[in-house]
Amino acid sequence: MNTFICRVALCCMLTLGALSTLSAQPAEIFKPLKVGQHINITSVNGGVELSLLDDGVLPSGYVVIELGSTYLLVEDYIKITRTWIPVTSIVKVTHTRLPKPIR
Repeated sequence: MNTFICRVALCCMLTLGALSTLSAQPAEIFKPLKVGQHINITSVNGGVELSLLDDGVLPSGYVVIELGSTYLLVEDYIKITRTWIPVTSIVKVTHTRLPKPIR
């Protein structure tokens, strides 16, 4: 009986551990974003639009600090203010790519 309880407890812990790592993944909407990228944030219809240009190599208003499963942490370009943006308030993420120069 004691062995059975230990096995059930072990299975529960393993299941909870596996589920917690799945929920710790960044949200799907953050797929084009990377930590350290420069982005712009614009208010749109009660939410925000995130836009980046050429993988965020050009300086913009904010820098991505952390990609959470339910939030995005950004810091302004001059590193004074940090803002946590919930996933539910993000309307869209726009990634604009510049054409390659013709030589």
